[in-house]
Amino acid sequence: MVAVLGCALLPVWSVGTHEPGAVSGTGAVAPLGGTCLTCHAGIEEMHPGYRLSCVDCHGGDDTAPGKEQAHVQPTQAVPNDERVLPAGYDLTYQRFKNPSNLRVAMEVCGTCHEKTVRDVLKSPHATTAGHLGDGFYEHGVVSGKRPTYSIFPVKDEDGEVPPEAIAATTQVPAFRAAGSRSRIETHYSDLPRKACM
Repeated sequence: MVAVLGCALLPVWSVGTHEPGAVSGTGAVAPLGGTCLTCHAGIEEMHPGYRLSCVDCHGGDDTAPGKEQAHVQPTQAVPNDERVLPAGYDLTYQRFKNPSNLRVAMEVCGTCHEKTVRDVLKSPHATTAGHLGDGFYEHGVVSGKRPTYSIFPVKDEDGEVPPEAIAATTQVPAFRAAGSRSRIETHYSDLPRKACM
């Protein structure tokens, strides 16, 4: 997904519509790295042509003298298993760990690239609606071929939805331990949350 978002934004970056060194919406010069570069010296420039600081994308405090104060700390216990985190799970920490996480992409990248992020969020790569729909149908979890589930809930609200397109999907529901253990659909309904998200 990181690659999809990065590739989707690449044409916008190369256009050079922003004045280098300016922070979107403020006109201020971005402090490039602050204390972040004390430990992360030599890290590649993530946004050529438009200078952003580490905290512009990751959050945190680039004026803090130490790692514990500079880094965003989780406010909730982070599960160390295969569960997919709920959509709103500690978004500040998720942003710190991965600013291109699609759960925070609109907040991080959408400030300048709103249309691109909206398009990415509705893309087959981001939603995996086709992949999930096929699997759920083929394994008897749903009765129809038209996808209804996606990694993130999505609603197409930017105009007419073509007949072959999907107007909306809902997020894959939490696993329900109901059904016969001998039936594939009982087990398959939990697989996408572990393997795809």
